[in-house]
Amino acid sequence: MFRKGSLVLLAGIAILAMAAPVWAANNDDSQTALPLLRTGVDARALGMGNAYVGLANDASAGYWNPAGLYWMNEGQTSLNTMYTAGLSYDRFHNYIGVAHRFQTMALAASWVNAGVRDVQGYDASGNPTTTSGEFDNVFIASMALGTDRAAFGFSLKGYTQNLFSESRNGLGLDAGVQLKLTDMVMLGAAVQDIGGSLGPSNQLPVDWRVGAGIRPAEHFNIGLDVEKVNLNDHMMFHGGAEYGVKFGDDAMAMLRAGVNDSHFTAGLGVRVSKIEANYAFTSESEETLGNSHRVSLLFNF
Repeated sequence: MFRKGSLVLLAGIAILAMAAPVWAANNDDSQTALPLLRTGVDARALGMGNAYVGLANDASAGYWNPAGLYWMNEGQTSLNTMYTAGLSYDRFHNYIGVAHRFQTMALAASWVNAGVRDVQGYDASGNPTTTSGEFDNVFIASMALGTDRAAFGFSLKGYTQNLFSESRNGLGLDAGVQLKLTDMVMLGAAVQDIGGSLGPSNQLPVDWRVGAGIRPAEHFNIGLDVEKVNLNDHMMFHGGAEYGVKFGDDAMAMLRAGVNDSHFTAGLGVRVSKIEANYAFTSESEETLGNSHRVSLLFNF
């Protein structure tokens, strides 16, 4: 058991270390490309301030930290969907992910879709022409392996971007590890978009996340994450908490709050049997973009 756990951790550390030379080589100004890669998914995670690298343990782990897929129950299938309302400037941001835990591994597939609709075009004289938009998609295939104390996962990502009449495509890699220190403390680390690019001249920034998931009491979870995006000098802090109250034999209500890099977040959730509905209020990173409301449904069966 010790040998297997050591191999899992060594594999995870080796993949994470691959991102160091990629970071050094990434010297263009594309740190704002495909912002949906860094916005986050799942109303539960967003309501907790995006502090999820150590807490992820359902289908959404394919986005946050693929190692977390391994902590699903053996034989469990998880389906997670998210819809966003209230985004300004006719923007949209949606997500769906599905995962299954086999005896020795977990597999997942996810799709993140975002962009802007109905952008008015103009000709050289300033006269309005046709409307168009930007449509971004990320397709994610994930796998996780582990032991009873350690897990390692990776995700292969395919990117597509349609910006007016231009189309670009590319590939990238995510990798993550989680270490269960005790039944109350889980440590996690993930590197997203290793070697990611949209075509040969538009490299995507590497995103590093390190954090912890803490359970000080039953139905009480705390997430603490630190994030550093390549080419961005700002170190981001994410923190959040969730408290659940049972109101039936197999029913629970959850209250959440968090800080996403100095921006307040809040959320609510209701779980009945194997179905969970979550809501998150988030404020956008740019003040001119206002606030948004995100709704997720999680099915575990």
